[in-house]
Amino acid sequence: MARQDNDSNPISLFSFQDIITAITGIMFLVVLLMIILFMQNYLQRTPTQPATSAALQQEVSRLQQQLQKLQHEQDRFEQSLTELQQFSPEALQQHKQLLQQQIQIQRQQLQHNSRLLDQLQLQLQNMHENFLMNQQSVQQQQTALLQLQQQKILLEQIWQQTRQNCQQQQKLIKYTFKNTNNKTPILLQLDHAGLQILKLDDRQYIDFRTPHAGDFSRLSERFTSWLRNCSPHLYYFTVAVNPSGFTHAADVLDLLKKHHFERGVEILPDDQSVIMEPPAL
Repeated sequence: MARQDNDSNPISLFSFQDIITAITGIMFLVVLLMIILFMQNYLQRTPTQPATSAALQQEVSRLQQQLQKLQHEQDRFEQSLTELQQFSPEALQQHKQLLQQQIQIQRQQLQHNSRLLDQLQLQLQNMHENFLMNQQSVQQQQTALLQLQQQKILLEQIWQQTRQNCQQQQKLIKYTFKNTNNKTPILLQLDHAGLQILKLDDRQYIDFRTPHAGDFSRLSERFTSWLRNCSPHLYYFTVAVNPSGFTHAADVLDLLKKHHFERGVEILPDDQSVIMEPPAL
């Protein structure tokens, strides 16, 4: 039999080589992209200005201090470990119990501090409530003080008015009792309602006022009739005129002059009353 020729159709690897070449190129491209991205991130994280020597020295000093602290902690831990290794099991058990007791004491102390803190918080709340109450009380006292000040101003005004009235009455009384002829004074007050008369020798009070203000004709007749019973040799008149009685003041003074009575006139600042009916004895 003739041998079959296998070299007529050889196996081609060009496709496989193309795939390997393409994958290798893609990998190179990905690596380059990753390097570019890494460099960009590194440049963004790195400060633009270089650190100064002083800043570097400070950083080195800080790191050295941390290193010393860590070495000190390590030495302390190694010493504690060495001490514990030297203990027997019984000593370790005792040390464990001692630590548990200390933990229990610390826990009790913590609970006590917690209760104390609660009490202090309660006291603080009570103090805050008392502060609010005191603040309200202060506001009330300030309001009361303001009202008292207003009342004080009002009382001062009333006192000034009363003082003026007293001075006016003192002036009127002084003039009334100033007599060189041993005559008895008669007080006469004139207002819009009519006349009031008070004889000081026998405390006789005569009220010629009428409910019809301005009816001076009837009042004049009654007053004239009463004057006929008084002697100008025994009495003189002190006339107190209120502002509301200015209209008839001249008529009353003319009547007194017509009956030959001495008279003095005092103008009152307001419609106050200087003559009141004396109480019965």
